[in-house]
Amino acid sequence: MGFFGWIRFGLTVVIAIGVFVAAMLALIDAARKPGAAYTDGGKKTKKFWLLVLGAGGLFALLGAVGMINIMLNIIAIVPAAIYWYDVRPAIHSAPRPSSESGFGFRPNVLQARRRRPVPANSIDNRPAGKSSDPRFD
Repeated sequence: MGFFGWIRFGLTVVIAIGVFVAAMLALIDAARKPGAAYTDGGKKTKKFWLLVLGAGGLFALLGAVGMINIMLNIIAIVPAAIYWYDVRPAIHSAPRPSSESGFGFRPNVLQARRRRPVPANSIDNRPAGKSSDPRFD
């Protein structure tokens, strides 16, 4: 194997290990979230995402040990990317179970800090349904 062969082999290994790490981190993160957060966030069920991410992780593992082609290994990153950029933000903002009692939900602390109260002088006194009301356009 020549110099360029070693470079190609090294890049293949780095990509394969990176894909495997990303897929496993997505799978671990998905397993740690409560099942109700998926449906509350408007996504598929937790079981569905664990199966999809597990299949992607299996392809990534096969690519990391060199049993499948690099193109199939790159395709294995797609479920993890969809999870990180679409599903996780939706389920991350869903309410989580309370740690004090184990029952019920507590609001997300980060989102509660972002909300600002509406100033008293900005209340709209127009009757609802009026054509000039931008909420009904």
